[in-house]
Amino acid sequence: LKLSSSSSSSSSLSAGDYFLCGEVLAKESFSSKWMEALDWYQQAGEKGELLGFVRAGLLLASKLNDESPQVQQAQELLLRALEQVGGQELRGEAEALLGWIHLKFLAVRDPFRAVQLLRSSSSNGHAGALFLLACCHLRGAGVPTDEQEAETLLRSALDSWGVSSRKRSFSHTLWCISDIQFTLGQLYLHGCGDVQQDVSKGLTLLGAASEQKHAGATRLLADCFQAGRGCGRDDTKAASLRARATREEREKGTSPMSFLQ
Repeated sequence: LKLSSSSSSSSSLSAGDYFLCGEVLAKESFSSKWMEALDWYQQAGEKGELLGFVRAGLLLASKLNDESPQVQQAQELLLRALEQVGGQELRGEAEALLGWIHLKFLAVRDPFRAVQLLRSSSSNGHAGALFLLACCHLRGAGVPTDEQEAETLLRSALDSWGVSSRKRSFSHTLWCISDIQFTLGQLYLHGCGDVQQDVSKGLTLLGAASEQKHAGATRLLADCFQAGRGCGRDDTKAASLRARATREEREKGTSPMSFLQ
């Protein structure tokens, strides 16, 4: 297929063809083509491939900030998918992404609606929804603060990750297993509410997240080595980890989940 504007493409193309073109253009190596990818995805959705609407909503939302007027467009794309989709997996994906949008973007922020969507999505074992719902419980966003419930949800998210990541789930470009490990690791490292402190378990989780270049986890590990917390004090190791965290932040840029940290 020739990757030109979808509006000028042959009407004989199938919904799958449109979706495939969107996938190709949305790849990181074609990041400058994301607006074209958005168009292809939307056309795929119009032709019946509802995953196109979900993918378009994700792509658009991932490119926006709080001031972008297109946030509502991303929301509308996901709502269109949610209204028409029948399968649990795709529905859970749309619900998780809508929940994230309602938590992140000021223009459409509604933590109570976010919690409703995330609960529905997490009931089907969506790891990202479980993670976001845990963050809501940690911060009292749309629900009362409940650290023990957050711990349960985070553990479930880790268990679900291996299964959900093998499915047709692409929202893992937003949340990573290292985000879950980092959040649960912090909870154990410090102890909070009814969650008992377990420094050893916390360091294990932070180490796993750091191995995947999670800058926050790497920086927190540096603090532990500098203070000798749960490990022997090692200023050289701490300095090395801090330098690595700085490189990781520079290489990866701002995480879509940074607003939760």
